[in-house]
Amino acid sequence: MKTYVLISCALLAGAALALQLGNNILGIPTGFGMTVDLVAVPVLLALFLFGFEPALLVLAAAALGIAIVSPTGIVGALAKFLATLPMLIVPAALLMWGRKKEAAISFTALALLASILAYSFAGFSRSLSGKGADALTGAVLPIAALGACAYAVLWLSRRQTPLDAARLSSPALAAAALAGAMLVRGTLMVLANYYIAGPLYFGVAPEQFAAIVQKADVLLLGAGSAWYIVIFFWNAVQSALEFALAWLLAFRFGLSKYSE
Repeated sequence: MKTYVLISCALLAGAALALQLGNNILGIPTGFGMTVDLVAVPVLLALFLFGFEPALLVLAAAALGIAIVSPTGIVGALAKFLATLPMLIVPAALLMWGRKKEAAISFTALALLASILAYSFAGFSRSLSGKGADALTGAVLPIAALGACAYAVLWLSRRQTPLDAARLSSPALAAAALAGAMLVRGTLMVLANYYIAGPLYFGVAPEQFAAIVQKADVLLLGAGSAWYIVIFFWNAVQSALEFALAWLLAFRFGLSKYSE
């Protein structure tokens, strides 16, 4: 990796951490514990300017900083890492379109990830009927699958010539990448919040966490909305906001000119 890219990644990671520390000013509280912020904008900007591996480096550095200095600690860092990772994996996989072998492997990895998410979501649905929460299949398995998918995309992105992130300047390709990433992120974060955030961050059982969110007066959705719809909706809003801002900075305000 070039020195210029490494320095840029360090600056972008610092910007992400600064946005995290200032999210009480720039963020929008939703009313159930989540704040819509701009922390992932520098991460996605790294993806658009330099590609998947530098963006992954920025995300890892930012998550480490959040774990050390943010009041949300390790749980907040893990949530931010898991929420942002699909925003990198899906666009990077789409960039492999046209490379037969890479495309086949990357889309197989995404299909397996989607299958595991669907299986875990089905188990989560059964747990809502009173059969109890299964954190292993509900959270650990999807997170492991996400990590394996990230590794596969990273390995593939290093093969032959680097991925051409400038192709994401196409509104159609960018919209497809965003739609896929929002779906993966939303499903994953519903599971992660139910099985991990509730017990670890709020110190309550998954069922109690769901009840708390459902009773909360959530921005735009009010009280009484299905809690999983609340989490999916606000993750979709944040995904669109982060992606759009980073995309505009890279391709409409000309920052992509300085990526070489």
